[in-house]
Amino acid sequence: MFAIAMASVGLLAGSPIARAELLFLKGTLVPQASVPTPTGSGSASIRIDTVARTLVFQSTYQGLNNNVSASHIHAQATQTPYVFPSGANWTVALNFSGSPSSTGSGAAPATFGPNTYTPANLSAGFVTAQGGDANTAFDNFVNFLLTGQAYYNLHTSTNTPTTGGGNAGGSLGNFFTAVPEIDPGSFGSALALLIGSLGVLERRCGRLLRQAMSA
Repeated sequence: MFAIAMASVGLLAGSPIARAELLFLKGTLVPQASVPTPTGSGSASIRIDTVARTLVFQSTYQGLNNNVSASHIHAQATQTPYVFPSGANWTVALNFSGSPSSTGSGAAPATFGPNTYTPANLSAGFVTAQGGDANTAFDNFVNFLLTGQAYYNLHTSTNTPTTGGGNAGGSLGNFFTAVPEIDPGSFGSALALLIGSLGVLERRCGRLLRQAMSA
């Protein structure tokens, strides 16, 4: 059993992260280049099941200079680069409605989500830019998130959206980084990671067996 477990960990370690069934990403929210200068801080997290094509998003932030007016993830729809925290915005790929506000230095942190999204929730403009198929657009969106080509953007009523290079409309935001779901530093976390690896291996073997039987 131990040998199988170690083999499964090695298999996953040797596989590109983009091929994993479950992906976890985080981002630290920082002020964008904007007028007036944004205030506040926060973080955002994403959990993606690449097989089921589901994306769970959650963000927590505090100390904004005004109420939230918009919240979304931009992703690359053109080859024009975006240099955070300023630059010409990419297309809005996934829009979040109903984001709460946390205004002022003494306000309690506000949390949005966790909410689950599917290919059907991607913006029409982004899907069109990716060829018109929502599933393909979702796969591309995941790749953009993993490769620094998609960023979360939070607007406030003070920092309203504008057009053109420099985009003075952003408030907080940032790109995402892939991370482990659990802390690998503890024995319990390592054991949970090992068990999860076995589960992934079992599901993959099951799919391969079913494909072989149906061939």
